[in-house]
Amino acid sequence: MFVLFTTRVVKHNTGHTEKFQPRTANREDTYVSGPFLRLGHACAAASKALGTHTCLAAWLMSKKQVEDAIAKGWSHHGGGMWQNLQRAKELLDVKEGE
Repeated sequence: MFVLFTTRVVKHNTGHTEKFQPRTANREDTYVSGPFLRLGHACAAASKALGTHTCLAAWLMSKKQVEDAIAKGWSHHGGGMWQNLQRAKELLDVKEGE
């Protein structure tokens, strides 16, 4: 099984209402989706994601790669990626339990 990680540019509201202040700004966020049972399906999903103008990067990880990355720990990956790895593990475990 595989999961897809994507890094996307997302526009968000800054909350500024003053003159000459930016009302929106771009932020890069990483998302996880899946699980995909076959590598071909995962590659097709990555290709579709990269075809959009907001996707900056896409990469696939197998269940073993996710488990190995989690074993390295939070300090190795940083907070945002650590949360995505945990989410990927949950997605893989739920699909495997069916």
